[in-house]
Amino acid sequence: MKIKNLRNSMLMLTDPHLLQGKSIIKILVIICLLSSCNMNLKNKSSAKALEITNVKNDSLIFHEKWNDKSGENIFKIEKYVNYEAGEGENIFKLSVSLQNSFGLTSIKDSILDCPVETDLNFIAKSFELSDIDDDGFKEISFVYNKYCRGDISGDDLLLLCIDKNTTYFVKGYRTNKAFLKDDSYDSFGEMQETNMPKRFEGKMSKKWLKYSNEDFTHSDEEVNNHYHNLLKNENEKLDKLYVWQGTYSFDFGGFQMGEEYEGTVAFKIEDMATKVSFNGNEELLNIVGITKDTLQLEDSGGDIFKIYKDDQGYFNVSGHRIYMLSPPNKSQLLTKEE
Repeated sequence: MKIKNLRNSMLMLTDPHLLQGKSIIKILVIICLLSSCNMNLKNKSSAKALEITNVKNDSLIFHEKWNDKSGENIFKIEKYVNYEAGEGENIFKLSVSLQNSFGLTSIKDSILDCPVETDLNFIAKSFELSDIDDDGFKEISFVYNKYCRGDISGDDLLLLCIDKNTTYFVKGYRTNKAFLKDDSYDSFGEMQETNMPKRFEGKMSKKWLKYSNEDFTHSDEEVNNHYHNLLKNENEKLDKLYVWQGTYSFDFGGFQMGEEYEGTVAFKIEDMATKVSFNGNEELLNIVGITKDTLQLEDSGGDIFKIYKDDQGYFNVSGHRIYMLSPPNKSQLLTKEE
């Protein structure tokens, strides 16, 4: 198109009737406009192509430098996005790196092909440097959320804390305004798991709570009050748990497909990290309900074990997994060892 327009313009210049002063100037202006228009079109096209390419590459979205007892620290977060991801490929990926005299620490998280609504976001305002244990080495803490969902459920919310290149975490689920009609809604999310050492646990738990609502950020006062209530409830559970401490077990057996089977199930209750053992294979359980007569435990798959004291004072356990061991028995009598 550009060559054709230029050729026509040159033909016009060779026409003796057009070789007048003002006419020649007008024609030259037209040629310049045509050339400029084509260049602009080309530049817009190149910019669009470059933008698409950049979306698929790792992009630096956050960086920070500081000095402490370890010397110079260089912290970076990169995000990768590929909306054309195929099966088994990353749609989103966060890459975190910390370089200092201790070496290089790298952390990666991603979301693979997701057929529903999805995202992975670093919450920039959550980044913080601190020295909680006053040892001269800065702790880095920040929060990010991720989700792949087709319903109203909350995001996964993760807080990472890096201290002397060792990484600690708090994991849980955020809440949102869709839960307003739920009786249990208190505008805070629910912490599920942490490996935070005691010296950091309070501050980092509060920080996680601060960002645990998808719709707004909690104030420090709100967070402090909520955390105080959580600790109070936890202490009350521990007081009630004291009378439950011990090991509760039962033997099971039967015939299945013509073959005899047998085994032992044992519940070891020491603290809030209660365990169940099926023939020696241990699993962690969460305490989801406790009274002086009933203890409800939940496994990682959401199944509930209910340990309770019957009218004669004997301990029993019921639940779906208990039933499946030797149907049609819905419960099993337990032996308690202190």
